[in-house]
Amino acid sequence: MIFYKENYKLKESDFDFNDNMRASAYLDIFQTVAAKHATMLGMGFEEMKQKNIAWVVTKIKFDCFVKLYPGMTITAEPYPHPKGIVDYTRDFYLYDENGTLAAKGTSQWVHIDFKERKIVKPSVDFDGQFTDKYAYDNKRIERILPLKSAPVYFHTIQRSELDHNGHTNNIKYADIAFNSFDLPARQLKKVIVNFLAETKLNEIVDVSVEKQNDNLYVFSGSKNGESCFTALYEYFD
Repeated sequence: MIFYKENYKLKESDFDFNDNMRASAYLDIFQTVAAKHATMLGMGFEEMKQKNIAWVVTKIKFDCFVKLYPGMTITAEPYPHPKGIVDYTRDFYLYDENGTLAAKGTSQWVHIDFKERKIVKPSVDFDGQFTDKYAYDNKRIERILPLKSAPVYFHTIQRSELDHNGHTNNIKYADIAFNSFDLPARQLKKVIVNFLAETKLNEIVDVSVEKQNDNLYVFSGSKNGESCFTALYEYFD
């Protein structure tokens, strides 16, 4: 079976000023173990770049079950699934020091032409036996529609937010959403992010926010009138 796990010691910087683990910290762990696993399986960044292909995440979501703290050593396990018609699904599981499931998530990835920046049909797949276990019964991640309300926050993309694909790294959108509004000082329960269009250095992202109730917030980011991301944050009571 295609299997990989990695231990990760949580740092103070993985937590916000309310001592709750940041959405971007979860996404960073997911992204890191996914990249390492893909490289081990011969489909990492450098290998795919030689084929003029880049991995790009289009949707990601995760649910939290156990509160985590700085200094804890957690275990992250990524599970890729066979390629689909247009994309790839990769699930993630995080376990605390006692082996308790602390969070689970899933993500959808596509291949893009590295030079043309256009989605291409999946043509290669990981080699090995895939798991038939999925993180969610519904394998497709929910679509979060862009908001029509006026923006309340404006963010200029910085050099520190770019990745080796030359665009804003996916985890940075979680921080943009967090910075855009006065959110609850409580632990996250669920996060969903849809990545709709890439952003690049010095582009300005306008963010709209809708508070649906005390625990549920929806975010919508756009650049020059084009939607670039949407997100949903749900908090525990």
